[in-house]
Amino acid sequence: MSKLSDSKHLGILRHIPNLISVFRIVCAPIFLFVLRNCDVTLQLATVLLGTISDFLDGYVARRYGLISSIGEILDPLADKIFFNAVLWGMYIFKENSFLIFLVALLLTIRDLSLILGTLIAVKKKLTISIRPLFSSKLCTTLLSCLAMLSIVFTSQFPLYKYVIFICFFYILSTFIMYIKRFYKICFVK
Repeated sequence: MSKLSDSKHLGILRHIPNLISVFRIVCAPIFLFVLRNCDVTLQLATVLLGTISDFLDGYVARRYGLISSIGEILDPLADKIFFNAVLWGMYIFKENSFLIFLVALLLTIRDLSLILGTLIAVKKKLTISIRPLFSSKLCTTLLSCLAMLSIVFTSQFPLYKYVIFICFFYILSTFIMYIKRFYKICFVK
């Protein structure tokens, strides 16, 4: 297992994981445009690119020893921007359903709370870990599946509502776990 960080040939290579995260951020408005104006193939391709980039930036950073403090912030921020854009885009342009609205709203509240909690912890000079929970990564995978199902099928697809409910409860459970983590960091000595 080779680590690029041990090599003298870093240069721009050390920024590859962060560039992949930036790519995911750029995919968010592109997805909204594509969702509104293009065919299903391009819509799916955009969700797949964003989803693959979510896996790829972390993999490249860990595999080649390119983990950086900016990457530890940029990767989860890119996830939040991309997947919130995907869900709100699905609600506004594709599936104007109350269930999608609830999932999008809960995700936005959770993500804004995480950002606010991180800012509070930084202001209080607390040591925090920005690493996502495993269940949060699973939730991201489910959100990708939900987006792809919504693009390809209508809400009449039998599994569609089940995936929405599963996404809702995963987002809710990760939200509760993050609240517990934040409480421990701030109040348990």
